[in-house]
Formats: sequence, structure tokens, C-alpha cells
Amino acid sequence: MVNSQTARQPSKPSDRQPQSSIAPPNTNLSSDSDKILPSLVIPLDRVQAFVRFVWRGTVGAGCIWLGRSIWPGPDYQTIVYLSFLICAFSIALAGLIFVLAAVRWLALALWPGATRINMTNERIDLNTGAFGHDSFAWSDIDVELEGSLEADIYESLPAESIVPTLRHRPTDHNVFGSLQTYSGRPAEDLAAQIKPFVLQRLRVQEAAQA
Repeated sequence: MVNSQTARQPSKPSDRQPQSSIAPPNTNLSSDSDKILPSLVIPLDRVQAFVRFVWRGTVGAGCIWLGRSIWPGPDYQTIVYLSFLICAFSIALAGLIFVLAAVRWLALALWPGATRINMTNERIDLNTGAFGHDSFAWSDIDVELEGSLEADIYESLPAESIVPTLRHRPTDHNVFGSLQTYSGRPAEDLAAQIKPFVLQRLRVQEAAQA
């Protein structure tokens, strides 16, 4: 008797079978440089801005008064007259520059709108009222640490022990200096507060140089 049932063929492997979840040994499943850090907002120190207005205004007014007091009269000889005139004009001009700078700091101290530093994964924004608005992309910032420390060593050190230099590559501007000037915070405290962002940028730099 002939068996009408045909022999069962071995099943082919399905294309929909789940792929192995084991990653290759060299694959980094989580990278610190890809983490989304929460936005950091640092208010500007308006009290310190007013203090800067006071001392700059005082110095400027003093220079203008001094320049006016030594301004030569018409009875001087020509050489003496010109010497005093140049000296008086230079002192008065320096005083005027100080006064104008003082006015800007006063405007910042009394600015009606929001004045703050906003730091995200992508950029650093400085809303500084009378001094305008500056924005620095992290991709354009080079992190420099004393002793050329690597990211892993920097991470293991106390947050306030290393003050970084944040150099804006297109303009060669010291961004950390601006952050400290407008926030009015000690360098060590500010370095500790922004360390997660600095560490993240440092890891990106090292990966690009590897």
C-alpha cells in the first residue's frame, strides 16, 4: 500500500526570527556624550553689577575732574600748553570710557527683562540685558584643563578642584570668563556647577581625537 502522505520537509529558518540581543564586544551601548543633561539656568548677579557701576562711575568721574583741573590756560607757553592739554585730554577721555562702562552696568542691574545664563546640551546662551545676547555652541568650544587631564581623571576629581578654560574656537573668546563675570560666582563654585556639561564636551573631544 502506497502512503499518500509526503515526507515533511525540514522547516527553513524564518526571516522574522529575533536577532541576537548580544552586542559585539566593541560596541558601546551607552555613551556619556549622548546623555541629555537637564537645562541649567544661572541668574546674573545684579548686586555685583551695581557694585561695578559704582566703582567704575567713581573712577570715571574722578578722572574727568582731574583732567578738567589740569586743563591749561591760554597764558602758558606753547610747548607747556600742548603737554598739559594732551595729558588732561587723555585723563578725561579715560574717565569718559569708565563712565560709559558704568552706565551699562547700571542698566544691567536695573534691566526689566530676564537676565540669565542658560546652558543646554547644544549651547550656552547669555542674556545679559544692556550687554546684549551671546550664544556659543558646544561644538565650537574647546575644553582645556590644567595638566591636560583626561575625562576619566577629571570625572574622579572633586567638582570644584579644577577650573576649566572654555575657548570659543571661532572667536578665541574665553567663555568661562564671561560666565564668571556675569554670574558673579567664585570660579570654583561655577566650575562645580557646570562640570557635567564640561565633562560631556571633553568626552566628545577625546572621541574625535581618537
